[in-house]
Amino acid sequence: MDSTRVYKFRLYPDSKRQSEINSQLLISKEFYNLLLEKSIKSYQDGDKKLSMATLNRFAKEIEKDKKYLKIYSQTRCEIKYRILKA
Repeated sequence: MDSTRVYKFRLYPDSKRQSEINSQLLISKEFYNLLLEKSIKSYQDGDKKLSMATLNRFAKEIEKDKKYLKIYSQTRCEIKYRILKA
């Protein structure tokens, strides 16, 4: 029988880090909502799902706004991937 250990960590960021985390979450939420809106509009127009290429093109248009570049690139990729799975 395999035993699994679970560790729980709790972080206590200082006020500067907490404000950075909050801004990252807000910007990520806006980015996700824009991509989701595009996906829903595409579905309502008769397309089944957006392709990854279409999502990437739209994401690059969104990323021209410099505030979305504050999101880590891996986070942007995860958001696009989750929209495709939805």
